[in-house]
Amino acid sequence: MNKLCSYISAIHQLSSPVAIVRRESTQERELEQGYAISKTVSTYWFDNGAVLEQTVERDEFPSEQACSECWISYQVLASGTALGAVTPARKVFANTCRETFWLNYQRA
Repeated sequence: MNKLCSYISAIHQLSSPVAIVRRESTQERELEQGYAISKTVSTYWFDNGAVLEQTVERDEFPSEQACSECWISYQVLASGTALGAVTPARKVFANTCRETFWLNYQRA
């Protein structure tokens, strides 16, 4: 129950041994070189006391890629009463396709 993928699964509303009990989010939006960039920081509290922060940054730059670039990061702020530390304590993805692939691989 101390795997980061369990917590990310819960965040994505997939089956997980942990449950979210609280969520707080802030969103920022700015213009850079004429394109809007949005940044959302969400903090999740879980039923076992663990706390995770998810940061998602996307730009509205036109892209023809099937999986356009964005920046997604997860940071363990507290492991709570989980058996041992949540590992890895930090994970970063360059797009949603990589996040989905990693999550599916870890859950297999």
